[in-house]
Amino acid sequence: LAECAARLAPGETALVVLPDRPGWREAAAPLGLATCTLADLEPASCDALIAVGILERSEEAALAAFVLGQALRPGGRLVGAALGRSSLGALRSALLDAERAAGRAAQRLAPALGDLLDAARLAEVVIDVERLTARYSGLGPLLADVRAMGCGWRREAVPPLARSALAAAERRFLAGAGRAEERFELLYFAARRPIAV
Repeated sequence: LAECAARLAPGETALVVLPDRPGWREAAAPLGLATCTLADLEPASCDALIAVGILERSEEAALAAFVLGQALRPGGRLVGAALGRSSLGALRSALLDAERAAGRAAQRLAPALGDLLDAARLAEVVIDVERLTARYSGLGPLLADVRAMGCGWRREAVPPLARSALAAAERRFLAGAGRAEERFELLYFAARRPIAV
């Protein structure tokens, strides 16, 4: 949130759009910015929005991006952060392999940012990339971090991951080593709602 707030123009104020989840509003409080959820937004009601954890948490990421874009007044600016396509490759692979072995496969991580901002009809899109590598002793600590970042989600129609599949994913993830590396690609983005001519 602080990194996104720093990207605002001097004197520009923004409404922070956060997931409806415990802890997120508290994280925004020290910045002195007002907060809301995606459901609270009205069309053409904001001059600037900060969106963190929204596109990763939404099962309908394209719709979430569209709602964010429509909530901006013409010329309004959206800034935010999301995980990029290259994030969590080891976790994705381990979960998918384990579920295939169990005879099914389900998407358990939100889709990447991709072209969502363009699809939301936003202009002047700028994306900065920051890449990080972290080492984990197992899936448990990694999954805890993913959930804390607001990036893990599961569709209601998909049953929880079976313990045997989770154990297989753990073995695949560690691949016989004591620790495994995971890559995170953080995308900081900015875009404007075009002014109609």
